[in-house]
Amino acid sequence: MAESADMALLPLPEVLAIFAIDDIETTEVDDAFALEKKDDNYILHVIVANPAFIIGRGDPLDKEARSRGATLYLPDQRITMFPLDLAEGPMSLSALEHRPVLDFITEFTSNLEIVRFEIRECVARVSRQLTYDEADYILETSEEKEHQYLKLIDGSAKISSISGKKTAPFF
Repeated sequence: MAESADMALLPLPEVLAIFAIDDIETTEVDDAFALEKKDDNYILHVIVANPAFIIGRGDPLDKEARSRGATLYLPDQRITMFPLDLAEGPMSLSALEHRPVLDFITEFTSNLEIVRFEIRECVARVSRQLTYDEADYILETSEEKEHQYLKLIDGSAKISSISGKKTAPFF
């Protein structure tokens, strides 16, 4: 276990709806997001699994993972960066499980201007894992409050691509 495992990580607020969106075949969920409203601004949390919390720097597993660099998805096989029991277990952002993460926080105005950016280590619990098809369906049909955040992010992506200007939440 890494030295950082002894430090207390602050949890993200449980009230945040944290979504992970991946292919239907994905078993190593390594990122997710949440969006919250604060006064007239929005705060986007891009949440990334933090394997360094579990594996110490220089450990044999760390050295092997560094030599691989990433999980490789080939037509007939998958070569994982970490052993499957870790990659699909405590390193995966499985729904409803508390996991150590890096939280990339971007606060932006309603005009999509970035006013704050920070990175912090914390603990997060994914509220819901979605496939791309499920996320698309929600964007097209749902009026639930937590799903409005998906629509906001989809809308900001469209504004960014139309204007050609990099705006939040894409930095």
